[in-house]
Amino acid sequence: MTLQNDIDKARTLIENSKNPIMFFDTDTDGSTSFIQLKRKYPQLKEGYPISKEDERQKDAMIKIFDEHDLIIFFDTPYVIEEFFQEINGRQVVWADHHIPINQEILKNKENKIHFLNPQIYDESDERCSSFLAYQITQIPENLVWVAMGSVADFYLLDVLIEFYKHDKTNFNILFKITDEKREELFDFIKKYKFNDKTQNDKRTYWIQYLTYECGLIQYKTFFDILFKFKKFEKCQKILKDIAKMTLLDFKVELLNGKIGIYEKFQEIMSEYKSVKKKIDTIKDEELIFMEHEDKKISFNRQLSEEIAFRKTKYKAIVCTYTKPIMSLYSCSLRGKNFDVNKMLNECLDGLEGKGGGHKLASGCIVSKADYPIFKKRIGEYVSTHSE
Repeated sequence: MTLQNDIDKARTLIENSKNPIMFFDTDTDGSTSFIQLKRKYPQLKEGYPISKEDERQKDAMIKIFDEHDLIIFFDTPYVIEEFFQEINGRQVVWADHHIPINQEILKNKENKIHFLNPQIYDESDERCSSFLAYQITQIPENLVWVAMGSVADFYLLDVLIEFYKHDKTNFNILFKITDEKREELFDFIKKYKFNDKTQNDKRTYWIQYLTYECGLIQYKTFFDILFKFKKFEKCQKILKDIAKMTLLDFKVELLNGKIGIYEKFQEIMSEYKSVKKKIDTIKDEELIFMEHEDKKISFNRQLSEEIAFRKTKYKAIVCTYTKPIMSLYSCSLRGKNFDVNKMLNECLDGLEGKGGGHKLASGCIVSKADYPIFKKRIGEYVSTHSE
């Protein structure tokens, strides 16, 4: 078997289904995967977002009815066992690019699962789910959605060049990039494979450039906030509507829409622009702390990623958010060749708080009472450690 065989089989199973239902992750990659399949397969009437939280998955699985003959999962490494009890032996297509957390479900022969994952054939091949959706659908008009989903999920893929060649107009709507920078980007994509680890820093630069300089942040933020409402039916309806739109129609709704989520998005983006002005006032140094409060939601992750793009001298970035009535600070940490997860674990030791993540990106919550100690420890850690 090959990855292409697995893609072909997934396509055949979906094409032959009469009434499939799809579940996908609550981010841009998962959403654009659903949008692509929805645009291709008219029999796919329903799609619901699921997170890794057990209770959210239990809420979602009750949407499976007897008439559903195929259950599709995209972009989720974890599906609870109760989900498969509800599926009750029906055919499943499970497409993902993460190492699955509950391997026993895949090993259970009673679960009829066709598992599609590039890592089966190459551990370094973590191409995102929106890319897999594009390989299944094979519709050039879907290139706009795989471009959006892949860059938002931190992948620079050849499909960006394919997208530009197919539809320059929509490419320029999605990415406000000069001709000179676009050619520089394409030269990089042509020269280096998407998983060439020697080019991680340069690849990160390009992804951040497309996100923060070329306008992708507005689409990524939209999908980030969409699922904060935690109402499956509302999310499903919005995504089904987007699947019918052109990119220009979608962008017009984002900027000027007067219905529900779009007005909320405009309000949130206005808040984000207000908060991120503080980035310009922050010194570019080894440790960057940015604290903000009194806004309706936290922008920690977006701010930490944008600071990482706009500053160059840092080892570690810590963005913290709280409200006056809260007893906790929430923190988002980013590192550059510096293990912030190790730092986090050491600096949280003995304090009221918890967190975790990866070497270059972590998060935590810490009590207001212990936050000054936590902040002091981080300062000392950064000044006495090098990675």
